[in-house]
Amino acid sequence: MLSTRAPIGYVAETTAETAFNQGCRGLVPVTGVDLHFFRYQLLARRADLVALGQGSTFAELASDALAAFKVACPPPFEQRAIAGFLDAKTARTDALIGKKRRMIDMLVERYAALGERTIGRATDRRVRLSHLLRAKICDGPHETPEFLDEGVPFLSVDNVVDGELRFEVTRKISPEAHDRYSEKCLPQRGDVIITKAAAIGRVALVDTDIEFNIWSPLAVLRPDPRQLRSRFLYHVLRTRDVQDQIQLAATSNTQQNIAMSDLAALRIPVAGLEAQQHVEQTLNRAQERLNVVRRALEKQIHLLREHRQALINAAVTGQLDVAKVPA
Repeated sequence: MLSTRAPIGYVAETTAETAFNQGCRGLVPVTGVDLHFFRYQLLARRADLVALGQGSTFAELASDALAAFKVACPPPFEQRAIAGFLDAKTARTDALIGKKRRMIDMLVERYAALGERTIGRATDRRVRLSHLLRAKICDGPHETPEFLDEGVPFLSVDNVVDGELRFEVTRKISPEAHDRYSEKCLPQRGDVIITKAAAIGRVALVDTDIEFNIWSPLAVLRPDPRQLRSRFLYHVLRTRDVQDQIQLAATSNTQQNIAMSDLAALRIPVAGLEAQQHVEQTLNRAQERLNVVRRALEKQIHLLREHRQALINAAVTGQLDVAKVPA
């Protein structure tokens, strides 16, 4: 199975009867083509497949272009040798990647447990979230704007990652569209952003002066500084207790959603501003340590994936003679 809509070129091999949506195509190699070799060849040439994608709102690989895509077909014994070699080598790499992923998960769990304990000890009451904000919760436009190569960053769910706003890869809108959407909602430093559609409950603090706008899956919370510190709210919203409230309030059709009114009704633990600051300081230090280790592990995972891809490319294209490589 090959994905033909953005992201293009992801391959999943299956020998079982499988259902998939219109963004994928089922590819069945003819007799004489090894299934594993066929998959590795597509993996090796993903960049070529992506380059064939067309579309303005999202890229799509047309069926005709996919059918015309040329693939190599060496003798069956050579296909099996390459596939067997890559199966063994990539399995080792995947095992290392999995081990590092589990290390990250363990660190995240420890940080979450610390957050629960620290907030639980410091807080003495629960308050409806809307009573702690100085502005009504707002969200981005419920329409699809025209996206440009240059312009004002326009963030959505994919830009809220690991508790941070990521600007590396963003959609862009015109300054005129930005001005129009800003009449409804304009994020500013100190706001807390939460995702309310698709992957609900992701949280990020606006800790930048970069001017940007948001799409409708994001909501902006603006704490009342007389009652609630922004970074304290950020940490509280990420606790299991509040995340459970979000999940319970969510509705689901084709994707999960949580209504603005349900966000406003969240009951969050609070304390005095001095106690909130102490919680912030403790959890900020813990998060900084977590981020340093996580980035190091993610860099190692990235290098392992690059090595895996380079090995596949070299073996499939014949640059590497697998018969001469030690087991």
